[in-house]
Amino acid sequence: MPCTPLYDSAGDDNFIGGPARGVMFGAGYYNIAQGFERCVAQATAGGYDRAVLYDSNGNDTVTTTQFTARVRGPGGNFDNQVNNFEQVTANLVNGGTNVMNIAATDFIFNMFGQTSSVASTALASAAANALVTPQSASELASNIGARVRSVRYR
Repeated sequence: MPCTPLYDSAGDDNFIGGPARGVMFGAGYYNIAQGFERCVAQATAGGYDRAVLYDSNGNDTVTTTQFTARVRGPGGNFDNQVNNFEQVTANLVNGGTNVMNIAATDFIFNMFGQTSSVASTALASAAANALVTPQSASELASNIGARVRSVRYR
């Protein structure tokens, strides 16, 4: 069962999502969604909004689209999605064989941890459509199995 979407404020807000819960907070509020299979956080009211998404100890999937980032657990046992955030970090540090499906984004995307594979339309079009730092698209593609990696799409 999905939770009611969590919304930001006009100020700077944060969302932290993992297998057990999603938490959205900012100046004057702190909202927790716990016990739901799916949690969606929306950043539409303004400010500079950041999200941190954690994996489980299973085989998780990270997906980005132009305005969305999502971490989904094995068999859909948890699913955290953030929309329209300015910065998203995926921390894939709890094990499993994680897979990334990355598209060019309109937000800063950072990933830390280990993945088994990366399917990326953004890598193919990075020179024309996205800025990839600190590594070039070819360096990123050759370092798929790297232990720690930071990717920034803009």
